[in-house]
Amino acid sequence: MQPLGCGPASASVGVGMRIPGPPTMVQISPGVWVVEDYDYPVYFSDGFYWYVAGGAWYRSPYWDHEFERYPRERVPVHLTSLSHEQFRHYQGPPNAERIRPGRGEQPGSLREARRGGR
Repeated sequence: MQPLGCGPASASVGVGMRIPGPPTMVQISPGVWVVEDYDYPVYFSDGFYWYVAGGAWYRSPYWDHEFERYPRERVPVHLTSLSHEQFRHYQGPPNAERIRPGRGEQPGSLREARRGGR
C-alpha cells in the first residue's frame, strides 16, 4: 500500500486525509464496497463514496474529488449501522469481488460494463 498522499492521484477527505488512487474496492454486501487495505473505512454505495470521521459523515461522487460534509440523518442506514472498525485495513475473502475504478468511474458502473450491461 502506498503511504498517505502519495501516488499519481489522491483525494482530500475531511481534514487532510488522502486516498491513494485508484483504490481497489472490495464488495462487502450487495451494492456496498469498501477501499481495500486502507487506514480508514471508505465506502461506496448509492452512487457516492462515503467516509466517517469523529461522528461526521462525508461523501463524494468520485474517489478523486473533495469530499463534502453530509448530514448523518441522511446517510443510508446500511452504512451508519456498519461496524466501521472492522473495515480498517480490510482484506476481504479471496473470492470477494474487487474492482479498481479509474478517475471518474464508480464500482457499480464498472461491474455492469464487465457483464456487458453497457
